[in-house]
Amino acid sequence: MIFDHAKRGHYKEAIEFFLEMRKCGIKSSRSTLASVLSAITSLAALDYGLLVHGEAIKQGLDSRIYVRSSLISMYGKCEMLDAAKQVFDVMSEKTMVTWNAMLGVYAENGYFNHVMELLFDMTRRNIEPEEFTFSSILSSCACFESLEIGRQVHSVVIKRSFVNNLFVNNALVEMYANAWALKEARKQFKRMKIRDNISWNGIIVGYMQEEEETDAFKIFNRMRLYDIVPDEVALASILSACGNVKLLEAGLKFHCLEIKLGLEINFLLEVLLLTCILNVVPLKMHEKSILAWLNGVWYP
Repeated sequence: MIFDHAKRGHYKEAIEFFLEMRKCGIKSSRSTLASVLSAITSLAALDYGLLVHGEAIKQGLDSRIYVRSSLISMYGKCEMLDAAKQVFDVMSEKTMVTWNAMLGVYAENGYFNHVMELLFDMTRRNIEPEEFTFSSILSSCACFESLEIGRQVHSVVIKRSFVNNLFVNNALVEMYANAWALKEARKQFKRMKIRDNISWNGIIVGYMQEEEETDAFKIFNRMRLYDIVPDEVALASILSACGNVKLLEAGLKFHCLEIKLGLEINFLLEVLLLTCILNVVPLKMHEKSILAWLNGVWYP
């Protein structure tokens, strides 16, 4: 029950079941503790986290890899970085799971110098980072302030021969695009031998951030030529572009594509289409049409 509720996002209920189980005198397993800690982490509920940590020590489960990794993540989410590091440091044996947990804590809290120190410490110990290690760090570097750290991580990616890894390449494109380094994002995108929806979305969003709508349209059309089916992210970006440059006809064509793909019930896409209409024609001129559209029917 605890695992199922935590997995489905019912975090409070998962914690309540744990507390009820504890009242009944039922001992926790390592998987139970890891599941409830996951729920506690999502809510950043430090008091419950301390309670579960105490329970883990009491039952001798605090040395288990997944319990400790969950504790590291929990303390990190609660901004208790010293406590997270203490749990990490006392581990005699560390796995990739625990290294990733500690790296994630530093990255999510903006301690990027600590990220690089820990990453280099891994390499000194001959511990090979994995794709998740790089993708999670790069996702946290997606802002202008941490761009230089992102570039340093990119250099490690090259040295560790992850240059052809799809997940890492996607994270690099997104990192550069979101950090307003479109030139580098474009260069990284062109280098990719394999691309998926996330790759194309990353570069389209990058062009939109720089207000280069024409290039966003070109990339979207190229994506279609490669038989990549657009998703909500791509269509949201391109409808936004239509509104920015006042291309109502194009916006309506993309709306038709949205219907064809079964995405017409997406609220964000509908709002973006309405914004496109309002940007092109004065409200009074098409008041009847717009009101009808709001009720689910479009009259051109």
